[in-house]
Amino acid sequence: MLGFNLNKYNNFRLIVYMFLIILTILSISGCSSDGKSSDDNNSTSEGDNLPIISKADLIVSEFSAPNSIKDPDDFYIDLAVKNRGTKDISKSFVVGLYLSLSKEMDKNSTFLVGTYVMDKLGAGSTEYIYDFTIHPSSDIPVIPNATYYMRVEVDNDNNVTESNENNNFSEIHGVKLNTPQIYIPNFADGYEDDDTKEDASELKLNIVQKHNFYDDTEDWSVIYLLSNREYTFKTINLGQYADTHLTLVNELLDVNISDDNGGDEGNNSSKIVIKPELGDTFFLLVSSAKGGVGVGHEYSLVVSERIVSSKDTYEDDDVQIDAKPIYVGSVQEHNFYDDGSDWLYFDATKDANYTIETETIGVNANTELVLYDMDGATELMRDNNSSSSSNGGSLLGWTAPVTGRYYIDVVSVDEAMGDNRHYRVKLIENRE
Repeated sequence: MLGFNLNKYNNFRLIVYMFLIILTILSISGCSSDGKSSDDNNSTSEGDNLPIISKADLIVSEFSAPNSIKDPDDFYIDLAVKNRGTKDISKSFVVGLYLSLSKEMDKNSTFLVGTYVMDKLGAGSTEYIYDFTIHPSSDIPVIPNATYYMRVEVDNDNNVTESNENNNFSEIHGVKLNTPQIYIPNFADGYEDDDTKEDASELKLNIVQKHNFYDDTEDWSVIYLLSNREYTFKTINLGQYADTHLTLVNELLDVNISDDNGGDEGNNSSKIVIKPELGDTFFLLVSSAKGGVGVGHEYSLVVSERIVSSKDTYEDDDVQIDAKPIYVGSVQEHNFYDDGSDWLYFDATKDANYTIETETIGVNANTELVLYDMDGATELMRDNNSSSSSNGGSLLGWTAPVTGRYYIDVVSVDEAMGDNRHYRVKLIENRE
């Protein structure tokens, strides 16, 4: 029979109890107050605490540029674009570079000056950009040595659907520039290539054309000029370094007129005035007088026309006794050359209805129509400006009471005469 020692049993039980207590303490100390293991409470990076993004999300992850630029070679941009979302971007989107004089980059003073097109960007991927396709803007105020502000916007055309559409901008960076164009290459104007006479662009009346000496010193234009007109060609709105020289030649090269510094805007602008003896095609050469090209060599070109009055084919017709005939269905062109009155007559048939109408051509023309009886002295009716065909045109509708010869006096309002006072007059018989 085996013996049993009670003291030894009690000691063993005490050891077991102590071991269980120790295990319990270790278990409690190995857990956090919220039940998570201590491994779960290790510190994490800020990015690890971001919510899970189920779409693409574009940000400017890096952006830097120099604080001042005196030479175009000093300009650079360090830029990185990141897709921190979980979805790949498989279509293209645009990164825009903006320039402004306003630190707040308000819309009225901010200009898109450069773009970069990215074809795609994988989830979590980063792409670095080192140059932009530059889009110079003549609207940017040129203030030497001013501080301009730059900012980059990713997906500025909103082509990519993102989880956050409000984080596409970089920080605003200030840069001191000699001029905002110092790092923006000059660009071809809308009339290139016009560097030779054979490639001359069309020049239109009263249209201001913006040009620049892009990569050469000559710009050619072509225009057809009429006789009995005075034309003025001039350069205006010259860039900081522009100096123009004008040369005008006709098709046969027997007319050659030039001007260097005779323009209306100081020594560097130019102007030519010509009254062609015959209608002809003319070529205008605008050249860079000092041979300069590139940024700052912009200019605008405009040509205007003035009708030079001379005797029309119906003069002298200034008084009733010298009235010239006008026939039913005919249209005559007159001008108030050296007087304010042109007389005409027509043969009317009893009870026939007639319309007499004037249409102004010259910008200064303003007519009044007066119809006289067969004696040339008794006024039957008059009109001033009832014609809808033009400003300053007049209209009479009249039925002849008896057959006979009647007189029309076309009067220049206020008896004005001279240039740009051409008009047309026509006679119509209205038949039922």
